[in-house]
Amino acid sequence: MKKFIGIILFFVFLIYQSAYSQILPTFVQEKKATELSGNRILTGVTLSNDGTKIFFVRYNENFASLLQYTLTKPFDVSSKDTTSEVSFNLYAGSDDLDNNSIQDLTFNNDGTKLFVIDEVGGMNIHTLSVPFDLSGTVTQDADDGIDWRTKLTPLDGNIRSHGIRFSNDGKKMFLFEAFVTGSHETGVVGYNLSTPYLPSSATSIEELDIQSDFAHSGIAIQGIDFDDDGTRLYIQSGASNLANYDFVVYKLSTPYDVSTAKKVGTMKNFDDASRTGTIRPVGLAFSSDGMKFYQSTWNDNTVVEYDLSCPFGIIICETDPVSNVGAQVEFAKNVVHLNKRDVFKRFEWLRRNEKNSNLNSNGINLNIYNPILASSADRLKNKFAKKKNTQKKSDWSYWSQGDISIGRVGDTAKQKPKEVKSNGIMFGGDKKVGENKFIGAAIRFGIDDVDIISSGGTEFDNKSLTLNLYNSSPLNKKSNIDSLVGLSYLKVDQLHRGQIVGERNGKQIFTAFNLKSRSGYGKFNITPKSSFDFGVTQLSAYSDFGPSGSNSIDTYK
Repeated sequence: MKKFIGIILFFVFLIYQSAYSQILPTFVQEKKATELSGNRILTGVTLSNDGTKIFFVRYNENFASLLQYTLTKPFDVSSKDTTSEVSFNLYAGSDDLDNNSIQDLTFNNDGTKLFVIDEVGGMNIHTLSVPFDLSGTVTQDADDGIDWRTKLTPLDGNIRSHGIRFSNDGKKMFLFEAFVTGSHETGVVGYNLSTPYLPSSATSIEELDIQSDFAHSGIAIQGIDFDDDGTRLYIQSGASNLANYDFVVYKLSTPYDVSTAKKVGTMKNFDDASRTGTIRPVGLAFSSDGMKFYQSTWNDNTVVEYDLSCPFGIIICETDPVSNVGAQVEFAKNVVHLNKRDVFKRFEWLRRNEKNSNLNSNGINLNIYNPILASSADRLKNKFAKKKNTQKKSDWSYWSQGDISIGRVGDTAKQKPKEVKSNGIMFGGDKKVGENKFIGAAIRFGIDDVDIISSGGTEFDNKSLTLNLYNSSPLNKKSNIDSLVGLSYLKVDQLHRGQIVGERNGKQIFTAFNLKSRSGYGKFNITPKSSFDFGVTQLSAYSDFGPSGSNSIDTYK
C-alpha cells in the first residue's frame, strides 16, 4: 500500500513540472549594411518578398536617398553583394522630402509602389517598372500636398512618424507619433483608404494609445510592423540608454484595426536578450514567411538578422486555432474514454474471476493503430503478461493497468491531421461488499503527445490525473449495472518546435453507466447491454510565455 501511495504522489509531482521557454529571436549575425561617414546614418529597412533585395533609408546626410542591395542567398544578410548597390535620390522630384529627417520606407504587396516618409509630415510615392528594383524606371507620383502631421487630426493633431506600414489589401495605412513626452499623445494611427495604397484617399482614422506602454521619458518609437494577417502588432522603441529599449507586442481582435489592440507582452533590451551587444535599433522588418526578423541600427550602420521559432514569433507564437482547439477537445474526450475503458475492463475481469480468492491483477495494454507497427504489437504484449499476486489475503484487492496508444486523428476539411501518442497507468483498489457487488477507487495518470501535421512544428504535451470512484451492483438476478464517477485535473502545454509557447489548466467531471446481462439469450448467446457516459470539461484561459525576468507575461483568451 505504501508503494501504491508513493507512485501516485510521484505522478502528482510530475504533472506540475514544466520548463518554460522564452519566445525570443535567435541571433544569427550582424553585418555592416553600408559604409557611411560623418553623421550619415541608417533608419528604415525592408526586404523584397523573395528575400533577394534589401533596402535601407539614409537619414540626416543632406542627401535624402535609399540604398538597394542584392542578397545572393535569399534573406541572408551576409550574402549582400556590395557591388550591386543602387543609390536612389529622393530629392530629385516635385515632392521632395526633408533632407535631414528621412525615416522609413515600405512597398505595396507586389513591389510596384514605393512609399517613403520623413518625420515632418512629408511622404513621397514612386511607381516602379520592375517590382522591388530601383535600378529600373522609377516614376515619382504627383505631390498630393498633404501634411501627414495633421491630416484628419490624428492623436493630439500633430504627429511625427518614424515608420509607415500598410495592411495586406492596402486599404489601411499606419503612422504613429514617435516621441514619448509629456507634451504629446503617443500612439499609432490607422488611416482607412477608400482606394488601396492611395494615401490621399484617407477618409477616417482609428487610434491606439501606447504612451503608458513606453514609460521611459525621452525615448522614440522607431518602427512598427504587423504579422501576415494583421492580428499582431509589433512596436519598437530606441533611446540613448540601452535599459530603456522596449519591444511591445499587441493582439488585435479585428485584423489591422489598432483600436482593438491589447498588449500581450514587453521585451527589454531586445538586442541583449539574444546576445551581448549594444545596438540602438531603429528600423525593423520581417521576412515574408515570418521566420526571420531584421533590425537596422543607429550609428553602427549595421543590420542584425535573427531566426524566429515560429512565424512572427516574438514574445508569443500562434498557430492554426481550429486544429489547436480540436486537439484539446480530443484530449478531454480521450481522458474520459480511457478512464471509462480501464475501469469497465476491471468490472469484466472481476466477474470472470469472482470465485477466485485472489482478485489482485496487473497488466499492460498496447493499442497501435499504425498498420506498420501492428504486426509487432502481440510480441510486445507478451512481455507484460499478467503475474499472480502473492500478497497476504486481504478484504481489498489491488490492480493496475498500463496502456500505450499510437494513432492518427482529426483529418478533416477544417482541421489538420494529428499524430497522437497516449501513455497511461492506472492503479486501483476494490472490495467485494456482497454477492456480485464491488466498490472501488482508482487513480490514472496519463500523458498525451499530439503533433499537428503540416503546422510548422505545433505540438501539445497534455497531462491528466484522474480519481475514479466505481461500483458494480446486481440490478436483478440476470443483470448488473456498473457505474463510475471521475474527477480529473488537466494540464495542456502548447509547444512550437520544442518550445513551450502557452499553457492552460483544466478541470473535468464525468460519469458513466453500463447495464449488461449476466447471461446470453438464444442459441446465438446474445448478451444485451446499454451504456451511457457524460462529461464536462472547463479549461482556463491561455497563458502565453514571453521572456522571464523583467519581461512581462500576459494572459488572454
